[in-house]
Amino acid sequence: MGKRRGTKQLTTSQRKKRKEGQTPTDRIKTLVGQDKYSQAINTFQSLSPEEQASLDLTEASLWLQRGQYECGEELFVSAEDSLGQALRLERTSEVVYWLTKTLALQGKYAEALELAAAAFEDKTLDKAHVGCYLRLLFLSDRLDDIQTILNSTAKQRRFYAYHLHWARGMMALLEQDFDAALTHFRKVSPHGGALGDYQQIWIAYTHQQAGQWESAHPALISPYLARSPFAGSAFFSTFLSGNRTFPTHPAKQRLAMRQAIATDLPISEVVDPEQMGPSLAHAALMLEMVHQLEQDNLIEAAHIYNDLPPSIQADYPELGTLFRPMLLLAGEQAARSGEPHDAVEFWQQIVDKPAFDPQLAWRLSSALQNMEADRENQQLLNKLLKWVQRQAKQHSTEWTEERLNGVLIQIHCRLFDSYGVSGRDSDRTRSLRSMIKLAPDNPDVIGRQGIEAVLNRKPDEGIKLLIQSLEAGCEHPLIYTTLMDGLKETGKPDQLKEIRRKFGPKFGDVNAENEVDMPKWLEVLLIRDYYLMVEFMGDSPTGEPALEAISIFFDAAEDEPSTSQKITLNQKQATGGWDNLLKRHSPPEQVAILLSISLMVHHYARRNKKGMKALQDKYQAQLLDLVDTGPEANVAYGVLVVMRDATSPRVEKAIAECLKRSDNPSNTLAAIQQRAHWFGLNANPVLRSRIDELLKQDSQNAYLLLAKATTYPARSPDYEQYYDQGFELARRLQDADALHAFREEEWFIAHNATKNVFQSLGSISELDMLLNPDAVLERLIRQMVGEDAPPEVIAALLPQLKAMMEAEMGGGPFGGEPLGGFPDEDEEDDDEEFFFFPPPGSGDKKKTGKKKKWFEL
Repeated sequence: MGKRRGTKQLTTSQRKKRKEGQTPTDRIKTLVGQDKYSQAINTFQSLSPEEQASLDLTEASLWLQRGQYECGEELFVSAEDSLGQALRLERTSEVVYWLTKTLALQGKYAEALELAAAAFEDKTLDKAHVGCYLRLLFLSDRLDDIQTILNSTAKQRRFYAYHLHWARGMMALLEQDFDAALTHFRKVSPHGGALGDYQQIWIAYTHQQAGQWESAHPALISPYLARSPFAGSAFFSTFLSGNRTFPTHPAKQRLAMRQAIATDLPISEVVDPEQMGPSLAHAALMLEMVHQLEQDNLIEAAHIYNDLPPSIQADYPELGTLFRPMLLLAGEQAARSGEPHDAVEFWQQIVDKPAFDPQLAWRLSSALQNMEADRENQQLLNKLLKWVQRQAKQHSTEWTEERLNGVLIQIHCRLFDSYGVSGRDSDRTRSLRSMIKLAPDNPDVIGRQGIEAVLNRKPDEGIKLLIQSLEAGCEHPLIYTTLMDGLKETGKPDQLKEIRRKFGPKFGDVNAENEVDMPKWLEVLLIRDYYLMVEFMGDSPTGEPALEAISIFFDAAEDEPSTSQKITLNQKQATGGWDNLLKRHSPPEQVAILLSISLMVHHYARRNKKGMKALQDKYQAQLLDLVDTGPEANVAYGVLVVMRDATSPRVEKAIAECLKRSDNPSNTLAAIQQRAHWFGLNANPVLRSRIDELLKQDSQNAYLLLAKATTYPARSPDYEQYYDQGFELARRLQDADALHAFREEEWFIAHNATKNVFQSLGSISELDMLLNPDAVLERLIRQMVGEDAPPEVIAALLPQLKAMMEAEMGGGPFGGEPLGGFPDEDEEDDDEEFFFFPPPGSGDKKKTGKKKKWFEL
């Protein structure tokens, strides 16, 4: 213990010695370095006159430093007192300069000029600071005195040359002789002097006064922004923020803000408030907010408003009138833009101000629901519930039983949904009981009973109630999506299709009404990418025989695909599996099997291997043997012939035989062309000539017009011309076969667009996504919907694609105007409708518990 005390005493002693060893000058300089000027001055004054005289600083210098610091902090009254004290102690040029500057900054030009003039006459002002006298003469409109100085050789000797050039430039500027002013200002010191008369500042100011904004730009705005066509872009700003320099001189900052206003640049792109004095920083923030409001960027304006320090709001009391309307409108813009976090941030501040706003509370609840803030949403909904109940008691005549029950049911419905998501099962059940007690026959209540039954593992009962809810008029997407999931889970594809076609369009299931049932094996073949096909097959059901044939092909691959996506096929293994598969199925089922075998071999097997031609001929011959079993076999054989022998003379004969066998040659020819087009065959001359020949005989055949369209690149002008002509004809004549073919073609276009997008994803680098993600996503959208997609379509689809990619990587329900006019708002988006328009029927895949792959979306 004694050792510890000795150590402590030694440490204290050492500390005392060190303190005692510090000189007064060191102590004072330490305090000055900490901006503790009052303590530094008191320390100096506590010294004896002899000690003060021995120091390398004076009390006047300390008052000067204090005044300079206060001036920089815009504490001008205190700075004036400090500098006045310094002047009384020691009348130096520097003190006079700083005191006149402080007076001028307060608008006390007469006092400042009187002090500067006296210091000029008694020659207190030296050349380094005498420029302030010229400046004060201009500020006081003493142009005659300035002209006297410029005409007097003796007086001119008191100034540096650049002072006189600046004065002549100012005189020219006042006479609006901008060229002369520029000539003089270019001779001003580039580094500035006591005037703060930096060369760039005065040149830029002259250009601005002359209305030459483009010429003023380089001197004020960062070179990156000055030359970039992307100035003002949020991404560009972020990317270059580390490479850009902002002006630090107050005059240049003011001119930069003026430049931004005149040229419609955001203030935040030209100045950094953190590098500005308080008053200028406040002005910059206000101007930035105004700019954002003018650009209708209400979200950004509201964020700036929220970040304003209290001192600004005190300086601008009219800001208080903007508080509620700005945050209200900013929240609406955020909600429309798919930014629920911003909507919540803004609306939460005003939902209770000046009084509880039920309409805003309901909209806030939607935003909270979208951002999955379940706890906050539940608290808000319960608060709204109590508000409604109080209002009903206080204003019973306005709140009829029908109106009250309708509003309470909608609140309970949303509470039910929120409790269900957050796992609060008992609260969910309690909300359901409240709804049933209020209105058991309400469609929304019936729908929630159906959801409850599904959650309680009673799918059949739940499906029955969900269907009953939709038939009674329920329009909530949760009811529809829950029913879809229930039908998929219970394996009822036929009922699923029926329900989709009956109710799907109401819920944005746009493909439901005109959906075509395309077999899974066809989906696989049309992916036309070996690796994607393998991935797709990994999650596909194996119930279709043709899918099993494709799987046998993949299993028989002896190596990895080449750059042309060809593999070496183990013929013995493949033919053994295929032959066994064919034996197990009837002739009609063998058609799809044989076509799948033949197309897989044609597209993905190295055919230069011994035995490959014989293998192809074998299965083509088997398909020919089946042509009399039905039109599908006849069409399949025709497709295979043109795919294998696109330019062979045998094609003409084979196609002629196909048409001869058909009861409807035109439709058979159209079907062969359409499917050959799907499988990647460009216009075949035999098929094209046959189509033209038949169209001359029957120009009103809609299916043939579609076939003619498919001889051109998809979405090309010729394609669109024949497609539109055929579709209008089929619609007018109600040609069922042709309309079905058109729906199949639309299915193919959507499927092909999805495939192109995923193939493009492989060519996109991480740097592309980092530097300009919107451009990358726009490229993908254009590949999907067409290069000529209008900007408004791109703008509408871009947020959906971004949201979906982010998820992969890492109206009014009050029905009219209850609560004194609750706004009708759109129901929440159907999250089950994915952006890439999956091929119809792909939703029937069995759930595997795995994360969905891109090509399933």
